[in-house]
Amino acid sequence: SHSHRVEWAPLRRGPFALASQFAQAVATDASVPETVGVWAGVLVAVFGALLVIAALTRTDFVAYRLLVGRSRILWKDRVHDFHVVSGVLCIVAGILMIALG
Repeated sequence: SHSHRVEWAPLRRGPFALASQFAQAVATDASVPETVGVWAGVLVAVFGALLVIAALTRTDFVAYRLLVGRSRILWKDRVHDFHVVSGVLCIVAGILMIALG
């Protein structure tokens, strides 16, 4: 019987380069490259901004409706206010992640 051994080789270019660097850093218990923290901060801040926009416009976008459905259980009629506050907190956290590298 043949045993196929596939070795994991991280991608050095393309959209998975940062994820590859992060995975390698976690696997080797090394420090995470500074660019990974910056890009993660950008992603968190963008998510927060989209959440604020969706909450203020009360959009019918499918992903936002799913969030509203789950959040309404606890927040009832204040669900959109909750998402605005959550989005602002995500923006602040993203900015801190960018600033602190």
